[in-house]
Amino acid sequence: MWPERFQLLRQKMEPSAREQMLGAEELVLNETAHGNGAAVAAVLFANKKLLKLDLADAKLTTDEVVMVMVAAASSCLQTLVLEGNDVDQRGMDALGQLLSMETSALRVLNLENAKATDQGRNQDGLRLFCVGLHKNTTLTELCLVNNDIRVEGAQHIGEALKIN
Repeated sequence: MWPERFQLLRQKMEPSAREQMLGAEELVLNETAHGNGAAVAAVLFANKKLLKLDLADAKLTTDEVVMVMVAAASSCLQTLVLEGNDVDQRGMDALGQLLSMETSALRVLNLENAKATDQGRNQDGLRLFCVGLHKNTTLTELCLVNNDIRVEGAQHIGEALKIN
């Protein structure tokens, strides 16, 4: 599935843009990534120089967010913008796993308006995200504005960051 999606994205781009994407240190894809989460993940696997990935308002599904997190685990990514994407329980779980890895270089994480919540079945995702925050030693900036995180969830995040 990934190579096929990657091929579709490659076909939409000029050859020079493809080369630039695979060698870039910073990519701002936004709406371009809509429906192409697997292709974005493939780019992350292929581009070992990428430091910043901006997927704000790309309308990625939770499955696509999880694919990007799996790929980010093998990258040197320092800034990840997922603002406006669907990061529910599984996405928060994947982010927590990424943050807890010793090899994580992530310094900036923007989850503004990403549908993150500590309510209902999504409590586990936030809990696992907090475990990742607790273990992480590189993250210096975290944006969680405009999410459905209540007082108790915010307290858990605060405790994880205090220990970090």
